Amino acid sequence: MATFVIAETCRSIGLSIGHLNVNRSSIKRKPEEYRAQFAAALKEEFSGDVPLIVHWDGKLMADLSGKVHVDRLPVIVTGFGISQLLKVSKMSGGTGEEQSSAVMRALEEWNVEHRVVGMCFDTTSSNTGCHVGTCTKLEQKLGKDLLHFACRHHIMELLAGAAFGVCLASTFGPEVLLFKRFQQQWSLIDQKIYSTSADTSEMSHILDPVRQDIMCSSSRSLNKNRFEMIIAN
Repeated sequence: MATFVIAETCRSIGLSIGHLNVNRSSIKRKPEEYRAQFAAALKEEFSGDVPLIVHWDGKLMADLSGKVHVDRLPVIVTGFGISQLLKVSKMSGGTGEEQSSAVMRALEEWNVEHRVVGMCFDTTSSNTGCHVGTCTKLEQKLGKDLLHFACRHHIMELLAGAAFGVCLASTFGPEVLLFKRFQQQWSLIDQKIYSTSADTSEMSHILDPVRQDIMCSSSRSLNKNRFEMIIAN
């Protein structure tokens, strides 16, 4: 379609198509060259020697042909003042080995693997498996331990499900009517006014030591990775 549009535009301004390089191959090649130059410039301009968190989340998406669906894995890194999409890989499957290899390739292409100190992921078994999960495989490929930042939405689903099972009853259905009604009423709730369990005296003495332990552990891990980054540089 682009070939036809450009050809008709040239004719309308009095140019001879026979003397112009207007064909499908040339029009396809030029955007590819531009995208390659743009990607190279992005990698060259990407800077900031700060600890990074790598994020990934596989999605089943329609292929460019529009006829089949394929696994796509966006890989993003974030840090202080940094948020950069590295790559959207096309994969044949969603196993831990394939995902970790795709993440590692993206980090190596941008030369930021030594700056990664943590990873953000959802709680599917392909990510969290202790032997062949993406998290375990990625730590092995990087040769160091990383901070684990499981998706807060998935974590809260696990907490809400556990509390529901203790207080009421376990359920194996796809939907819980109590949660469904709460979801439907969510827009009617004033979300600016709320309190957490940490605000109550009954729970604060239980949660405070846990919070301090998490903060100390995270701080030690960050300082360790920052020291390794300094040595590597």
